[in-house]
Amino acid sequence: MTIKDIESLLEQGAYEAALRAAETYLETHPADADALYLKARSLFECSLRPDSEEQAAELINKAYEGFSEALAANSGHREALEYRAYTGACSQYITGREDAVMADLERLLESGDDVSRLRYMQWRSTAYLRDGLHDAAIADLRTIIDMAGQTFPDEPAQRNEIAAGMWYNIGEIQQQHLAEPEAALDSYREAFRHSPYKREYITAAALALEMGAYELAEQLMDVLPVVLGQVDDAFGSLLQQVKEAYAAHPDNPDVAVMYCKATAGVPSVMFDVEEEDVVLEQISLGKKMMQQFPEEKYFAQYTGKTFFEVQQFAEAMPYLEKAIATDNPHPMAIARWCYAKYKLEGAFPDNWPDSEYYFPYDWYLSAAVSSEWETASPAAREQHLVLNKFLYAKAIAQYKAYWFENGGNGTAHHMLHFSMCCMNYGLTLHDLGAYDAAIDIYTTGYNLVPFWEQLNARAMAHCEAGQFEPAVTDLGEVLEKFGDGLDPYQAASIYNRLIYICGGNLHDHQRALHWYERFMEVYDSGMEAAIEQLPDDERERVTAVVNSIKTSRGLMKGETDDLAARIGMMEKHLEEFPDDANAYFNLMQLYFQNGQYEHCAGSATSRLSIGEPGPLDIEDYVKTYFFRAKANRALGHLQKTWDDLLQCEQFTERNPASVDYDFHFLHGYMGDVAMERGDYPTAVERLSKSMHIATRNNWIWNESIAGYCYLLAHAYKQEGRLKEAMQQLKLIIRKYPAHPMAAEKLKEWKPWWNLF
Repeated sequence: MTIKDIESLLEQGAYEAALRAAETYLETHPADADALYLKARSLFECSLRPDSEEQAAELINKAYEGFSEALAANSGHREALEYRAYTGACSQYITGREDAVMADLERLLESGDDVSRLRYMQWRSTAYLRDGLHDAAIADLRTIIDMAGQTFPDEPAQRNEIAAGMWYNIGEIQQQHLAEPEAALDSYREAFRHSPYKREYITAAALALEMGAYELAEQLMDVLPVVLGQVDDAFGSLLQQVKEAYAAHPDNPDVAVMYCKATAGVPSVMFDVEEEDVVLEQISLGKKMMQQFPEEKYFAQYTGKTFFEVQQFAEAMPYLEKAIATDNPHPMAIARWCYAKYKLEGAFPDNWPDSEYYFPYDWYLSAAVSSEWETASPAAREQHLVLNKFLYAKAIAQYKAYWFENGGNGTAHHMLHFSMCCMNYGLTLHDLGAYDAAIDIYTTGYNLVPFWEQLNARAMAHCEAGQFEPAVTDLGEVLEKFGDGLDPYQAASIYNRLIYICGGNLHDHQRALHWYERFMEVYDSGMEAAIEQLPDDERERVTAVVNSIKTSRGLMKGETDDLAARIGMMEKHLEEFPDDANAYFNLMQLYFQNGQYEHCAGSATSRLSIGEPGPLDIEDYVKTYFFRAKANRALGHLQKTWDDLLQCEQFTERNPASVDYDFHFLHGYMGDVAMERGDYPTAVERLSKSMHIATRNNWIWNESIAGYCYLLAHAYKQEGRLKEAMQQLKLIIRKYPAHPMAAEKLKEWKPWWNLF
């Protein structure tokens, strides 16, 4: 066991193993300063996870002595000095060493860089506080605040995080040790200004209520529910203080706003009524507050919200109109007003009030809540997305100003909120078809706080933008970095998409096969057993994805010609799962590749017989009808071919993912079939539509476009429209001179009497 091995154990959190290894190493290297430090460090880490206070005290004192031994062996051992200074300054179990602790801290402060000195000075303030030197402790904390501004002039997040922590500590000293509650409140105000989102502010809110500082209490009550998440005993006690404050001061507008916000957030705690009567209480309270405080804009928003949430939009509208008529209206008031207009008038407004309201979380939350509201038509959904984009963009601009541009203020100081806002904004941009912008904002969010959903969403945006290689990279990174935390459905779905992208989009069957084999290893090594333990509905959901992966193996060509084996695998799978639509879909393609057209048509029919198509499998129906049409054409059943192509056309029109190329290809193919059927007018119609799409999009000509144009020339000729036929041939010669037949046909069809 080497020093590096012991360090590795510490990094892995194996502290007891590291301790034993260090002790063993010291048996043969008793004066090794690094080994002595690692032994003391292991003791220190173990002291943080004790079985009892007695054990904690024993371990931390042994650690302190161990750091001293390391420094005796090497007085310049920086890590040992830092840990001894920190332990002596901050551990309640180290006593009687005040002079030594201060000497260590002075030594560190003299030799440390600017960033380290901030940390050392905070330790010294703690040592001063333990020694009862409260003014000295506060002086150090104030110095840290000033130094943070100088050390991080262009990093507001760093300096605000430090300043908020120091101001809060100052407030705690003033409140608990100096009995200076007014001064403490001023310090808490400063802490809140620099960084609003801290759980410990619950003590500041309690003091503010006790001291009648209702403006501060109302500000704190705005964010504490977001930070705390649930009503625990401490928060419940604080809410009781709010009720008591309102009962004692019903004429104070700050108290009234604070009380109403509490009744909006946790009505079950604030109202002593049955759940079904809460809305009536809120409506009554809102109307009362509006009469009592006509200048306070919050109460219109509160009352409008209450009516809105029970879908009484007509009743909500007058209050929402008043809420948005103020300077810088709250983003949630804007969102509710827009949606209420839609519910009452059938369309979202063309514009809405702008606002310089500055609290990015509220913009983010309003957009996230708005995204859950339903719309009844594609046009309304598009309008709704534009509204949500506006709301998210406001939040993003405020977050970016703070985190990236050294601007804004502390209300943006919550990196996780910023990251989650990026995720949700990206989804909105994705739905609007702005895939590159979505990819950029997903990247911003992932770089702030990485979580797998962002990589997954970015991969989908890459796919929509036709960028399949980055999509594979993103999904592979999800499995590599977050795979252990995914449930079976999530993991299987990601493998399924990887296989589809590699095989279906990149046509790289070897890579698709690689991901298939990776999945089967995971499936056989524990996922299958985990799936069996799931509730029935979840198990069926995952099994459908697993079957999709298993049957996709049939489409992956191996290094040798294994088509017959893949067909056999699909047929065997269908014996066990006779209703597996994906299996029929894949087997249909394999039969066609193998020239088994009757079987191909039969598999297509089986696929079509399994349920009605939903939004997610319309594209499968398009492909299934098309494959059956091709199979019937190969069998000479041209009427059946045509009928299937008409069905294929209907589903292509219904498919929201269809693009111009899909219609270009389908019309061209149908024109080719019409030629084979001898239906030349229909052939002209279909091929003309295909060529019109290519011309409208200004596509560069290729063999396919030239081929459809050549067929159109033949269709015109069969109709006796030689002039139009020759025009098509000339167009081919001009646009795609590599066509092997156009020039020859032009000479052949050119009338002998034409002198030019």
